[in-house]
Amino acid sequence: MIPVRFLRPVFTGLLLSASAEVAAALTLAEAVRRVEQRNPQIAQRMAEREAATTRIDGARLAPNPELRIGVEDALGSGDYHAFDAAELTVALVQVIEPRARRSARVQVAEAGVVIETTALEAQYWQLLAETHRRYALALIRTGRLALAEEANANAQRLLAATERRVRAAAAPVAELERARVAAARADLDREDQEHELASARVSLAALWQGEDDYGALAGDALRLPPMRPLSDWQAALATSPRLRRYAAERALLKAEHAATTAERTRSWQLEGGVRHYRGNGDVALVAGLSLPLRLSDPQAPRLAEADAKLRAAEAGEAGAMAEARAEIFSLYQELNHGTLHLTRLKEAVLPASERALAATEDAVARGRYGAWEWLQARNDWLAARKEMLDDAELLHTTLAELERVSGLALFTAPKDSTEVLP
Repeated sequence: MIPVRFLRPVFTGLLLSASAEVAAALTLAEAVRRVEQRNPQIAQRMAEREAATTRIDGARLAPNPELRIGVEDALGSGDYHAFDAAELTVALVQVIEPRARRSARVQVAEAGVVIETTALEAQYWQLLAETHRRYALALIRTGRLALAEEANANAQRLLAATERRVRAAAAPVAELERARVAAARADLDREDQEHELASARVSLAALWQGEDDYGALAGDALRLPPMRPLSDWQAALATSPRLRRYAAERALLKAEHAATTAERTRSWQLEGGVRHYRGNGDVALVAGLSLPLRLSDPQAPRLAEADAKLRAAEAGEAGAMAEARAEIFSLYQELNHGTLHLTRLKEAVLPASERALAATEDAVARGRYGAWEWLQARNDWLAARKEMLDDAELLHTTLAELERVSGLALFTAPKDSTEVLP
C-alpha cells in the first residue's frame, strides 16, 4: 500500500467542490484512488520494493557447510592396486564468517529497500501530480465545449435571423453568406472541442487502465483553496521524495563502503571428519583450519572508488537542491502571474463584457443595433470566459508541476467553502 502520509486532505478539495447535484460524478479524490489501486507503474515499483526486501533475508544467512568426500591411495600398482589400501575421508567444512561482514551485508540490503521505497514515493507523487493535471484538463475542456456549443447556438440563431431578413429583402445576400461562414466556423470549433475533450477523458482514464466510462467530472476548475507561501514549498524540498532519493543513495554508498571494509576481516574455514583405512580397517579423526593470507589489499581500490562515488553523490544532491529551488521559484512566479491575469479577467474584463452585452441587447431591442452587433458582443463575452479557462489550465499545470517538484500538498484547507481566487 501507498504510505498513509501521502493521502492528504488536498485530494478532497483540490479542484473543489462537488455539490449535491453531482454526487455521482467523478471527483479528483476518486481519480487518485483509482490510480493508487490500478496504475501499473505503482504496481511495478511495489514489486521491486518487495524484491529488495527479500534481499535482507538473504543477507542475514550464514554460509552453508560443505560436505567433502575424498579418496587417496587407490587405483595404483602393487600394494595400492584397486582399493586394497585406499583411504576414504568424509569431512564437513564450515566457513566461520566474521559478524561484521554479515552485518554490513544486511545494511546494504536495507539501504536498497530505502532506495526502492523512495523511488516508489517519487513515482506516486509524480502520478498524483499527473492525475491532477489530466483531471483539470478534462474539466477545463468540458467548459470549453460548453462555450463552443453556446457560440454555435448563437451563430445558428444569427443565421436563421439573417435568412429571414434576406427573404424579406431587408438585408443583402452577402450578409447571409457571412452568417453562413460564422455558423460553419462555430460548428467546426464545437467539433474540435468535442475531440479534445474526448482525448482528455481517455488520457485521464489511462492512468488507471480504464475507459471513458466515468461520467461527469465534479468541481470547478476556477475554484482553488488558498495556497501555501513560497517558503513552505522550498522548505519541503529537503524531505521531498525527489531529494530523499539522494540521501538514500548516499546511505547505500556508505553501507557498501562499510561492507567493503568488513571484507578485510578474514574468514576462517574449519574442517572436521573421519578417515577410513581400508588396508587395516582402522578409522581416525581428521581436522583442519584454513586462514587466507593477505599478501595484498584488494579492497583498497574499491574503497577509493566508493569514496569518490560518495563525493559525487553529495555534489549531485547539492546541485539538485539548487535546481529544484530555482524551479519552484520560477513556477511560483508563473503562478502569481497567472493568478493576477485570471483575477483581472474575473473582476474587470468579464463584468465589462457582460455590461456591453446587456447594453447591446437593449439597443437591438430598440432597433439601434443589428444582429451582427449582438453576435460580436456575445462572442466577446464568451471569449472572456474562454480566456479564464485558458488561465485556469496554466494554473493547474503549474500547480501540478509544483506538486511533483516539492512533494508537498500545495493547499491549506479553505476557511470558507465559497472562497475563490483573489
